[in-house]
Amino acid sequence: MVGEVGLYLGTPATATVVADRQGVVYRLTVEALGRMEAEVPDLAAAFHKFMAGHLSERLASTTELLQSMMA
Repeated sequence: MVGEVGLYLGTPATATVVADRQGVVYRLTVEALGRMEAEVPDLAAAFHKFMAGHLSERLASTTELLQSMMA
């Protein structure tokens, strides 16, 4: 998953992704997320809950890495 911070902050994604094999990429636009929130609020709530968990795990991992580097 890439670009999720930009989705919430309204900023461009900072990551570049290069695939080493063929795959499928899905993109969720701000507009599509807004439609989801309006039309299927339970799904949007589940999405936001998932994203909160994902971003929290990433923050915890980054914090752990920084603490180990400072020790």
